[in-house]
Amino acid sequence: MPAVATTRPTPALPAPWGLRRVGARPAVGSLPAWLALAEAVHGAAPSLTVMVLDAAVAGVVAWTVHGVRRGGTQAATVFVVAAILCGLYRHRSRTETVGGAWYALRVLPPVAVLAAIAWVAPPVVSGRPVVAMSLASAAAVGAALVSVRAALWPLVRWARRDCGLGLRPALVVGGEADSARVVRLLGAHPEWGLAAVAVYRPHPDDAQLDGPAAATVGPLLTRGEVAEVLVAPGPAGEAAMGACLSWARRGGPHHTLLLPRRRLAADPLRGRLGDLAALRLTDLHDLRRRRPAKRVLDVAGALFLLGLLAPVAAAVALAVRLEDGHPVVYRQARVGRGGRLFTIFKFRSMVVGADELVGALAAGNACTGLLFKLERDPRVSRVGAVIRRLAADELPQLVNVLRGEMSLVGPRPLPVDPATFSPAAARRHCVVPGLTGAWQVEGGNRLTYDEMVQLDLAYLAGWTVTRDLWLIARTPFALAARRGPC
Repeated sequence: MPAVATTRPTPALPAPWGLRRVGARPAVGSLPAWLALAEAVHGAAPSLTVMVLDAAVAGVVAWTVHGVRRGGTQAATVFVVAAILCGLYRHRSRTETVGGAWYALRVLPPVAVLAAIAWVAPPVVSGRPVVAMSLASAAAVGAALVSVRAALWPLVRWARRDCGLGLRPALVVGGEADSARVVRLLGAHPEWGLAAVAVYRPHPDDAQLDGPAAATVGPLLTRGEVAEVLVAPGPAGEAAMGACLSWARRGGPHHTLLLPRRRLAADPLRGRLGDLAALRLTDLHDLRRRRPAKRVLDVAGALFLLGLLAPVAAAVALAVRLEDGHPVVYRQARVGRGGRLFTIFKFRSMVVGADELVGALAAGNACTGLLFKLERDPRVSRVGAVIRRLAADELPQLVNVLRGEMSLVGPRPLPVDPATFSPAAARRHCVVPGLTGAWQVEGGNRLTYDEMVQLDLAYLAGWTVTRDLWLIARTPFALAARRGPC
């Protein structure tokens, strides 16, 4: 991020807010050549040396399986090209490469490409194609590359834990108790490759780009004194996320959101630090440039789902009509993009006039913040309980998607006054809300309001079409495993 103008006075940060040093900065840039190479190979860094070594492993293994040198050269070339296109080689935060098994799932896409090409155009051995041998070589290449990473991990772990080499300086952001917990974890596990050098307890105004964090932490980041920023879990998460998204706006260190693993859905591709799940925040880009691709996915997906699920929607509408009469479709004002209200459509799952009973039932709210759910909501009808469990009441929202008021994937729209959102939470409204999203997939009502905001902001920071497709694919499994109030 750019240096802060010297003409702006540094805001006063009375306790308990502000920056505090907690440890010495580890030596950076002085790694022995052998350890630098081991770190690069273990983390699949975007280095020509790493690619050449992987190609050599792939070539030797394929040559050994086939017994034909040309087959090994072809396998090595195909694998490296596929790995580059699949994004296997990139700079990763340390939270993404803990342990020896993290590489296994990441290497699957290029190995699958290698296997597919082997199936379509198998090599010729003794004058005839051998498909089984080609598929076996692809599997062997993947196993060999995973084994290389698994074999390097003890060496990397020893260098970090016993020699203090290869540690990256980290800034921990969060409340006092939560950040202290993360600092203790990093101190007890140097093999994770991070050393906490400072803690920042965010000011409420850090949700703004020109808040205290810009003047206090900005110079620390621009001078390169911090290589990674970790957002600790806890009630200070909103301000912390606001600060981190401000810092990540123009790149810089890796930014990672930490949340309790027990509260999130299982995701083998997610990084981890002990009992904390790590969600990497990518550099922020102009969301307006990404909207056309997202809109194409939304329209195509909504039309497909409407055609596929039309019989289900008709059955749900008939069931609601037979049990409780009209109206079949429930309309409610929700907060959309830019903080503007729009009308959301759902199949009615509650008795008529349910909204008027919210005040009398508020004491039984099972959620936090601006969320409202009851463990056993007396307003829900018998049919409503079934369609809620299956999320069939959400089907009319596909019409909202076609109208451009919603997306297939995005932050959850809430039925509240737009003015009630904090500056950090209001950032969720820079895109249209979603039919499903990170909050629903990761745990739904088991998560707190602060965790919902953090997950939504993390989603916005790293949005890609691939991530949307991944969340859509995980949605049915999240519904099947859903617990708590629906």
